[in-house]
Amino acid sequence: MEQRREGTVTARVGRGDIEIDLAADSAMREAVAELTRGDVNQRLEAAQRLRHAAEALVAELVAEARKKGATWSDIGDTLGVSTQAAHQKYRWVAARSRQS
Repeated sequence: MEQRREGTVTARVGRGDIEIDLAADSAMREAVAELTRGDVNQRLEAAQRLRHAAEALVAELVAEARKKGATWSDIGDTLGVSTQAAHQKYRWVAARSRQS
C-alpha cells in the first residue's frame, strides 16, 4: 500500500487501484493511539480492536476490488494467500456486495 494523500491509502489489486479514507475509521485511529498508553491489558485490548478494524477494512477492500474486476487470484496474490484461501475467506463479501 502506498500513501497518496493525507489520510488516504491506495492499494493496487489486480488491474485497479483501491482507495480508502483512513480518517473515516475512528475505531482504528483510536486503537492505534491507545497502543502506547495504559497497562499491558489496556494495550492488548487496543490491539484487539485494531485487529478487528483491520479485518473489516480488508473485507471492504476485497469487495471494492471485486466490483472493479479483480479476480480471486489477484486478491490472493495481494494478500499473500492462495486463490482458494482468498475466495473461501471473503466470498461472503463479494456475495453481499452483489446484493447491494
